[in-house]
Amino acid sequence: MGLFSGSGLTPSLKGVTTNVVTLQSGQVQTITPAGWYMVSTGLYTVVQQYDPITGIWRNIGNGDHEGGVKYIYSDGVNYRLANQTGALVGALVTNAGSSYTSAPTVTASAGNSIWKAVVGGAVSTTVTVTNGGTNYTYPPIVQFQAPPAGGVQATGYCTLSSGAVSSVTVTNQGAGYASAPTVVFINDPREGVNGVTQGYNAAGVATLTGCRGRQRVGGRRVWCPSARQSGGRVGGRSTAAASTAARRTAPTAAAG
Repeated sequence: MGLFSGSGLTPSLKGVTTNVVTLQSGQVQTITPAGWYMVSTGLYTVVQQYDPITGIWRNIGNGDHEGGVKYIYSDGVNYRLANQTGALVGALVTNAGSSYTSAPTVTASAGNSIWKAVVGGAVSTTVTVTNGGTNYTYPPIVQFQAPPAGGVQATGYCTLSSGAVSSVTVTNQGAGYASAPTVVFINDPREGVNGVTQGYNAAGVATLTGCRGRQRVGGRRVWCPSARQSGGRVGGRSTAAASTAARRTAPTAAAG
């Protein structure tokens, strides 16, 4: 994995300073000092950016490996390189529990991974289109207002019928909402240019459905070995106790 920038390095590649590092399974390195970097990732390494809303690190770009090149500006704090092989990258709440007043403690049954439960409402899968708008050629981008810090932002997309928004599909209900988020429809950038009509006036209303907790690490929702929760409420379903189920980890541990 090459870092084509950084202080104290020998210039190469047309005068740009370069360096190469190897990260072991689960190891990370902050991209520092602040500045522009051209990063060529190795077979198992990804570039991540810290998300201040969810409090997790998200993979950026298309997640390519083995020679994928990214040109990024790092502030020296919120960008890093990570080797996720052999590491836990997510968990799914299978029993949300009830009556929690604060986020419960989540402990992995093995290893030293760190987890966080999210307490609060999720967006209902039914979003009401209050105004379909008119003149849309391409479906506008649907954006849900972000929840308070520590929550997970809901996502979705819409479909058109005769140039108007007809429905909204929620792809991630999010978590941690204290009130229903505002729904905004953003025009596709291809509209309004080259003779393409520009749509307008689409509007919708979202509602919350109970509470929902979801474990997300590294921007992925995949399963991991079982974890135990204790302490508070992870909302969503009215049941007696919270628990998680196991699916899979990142690929087999390897350096890269």
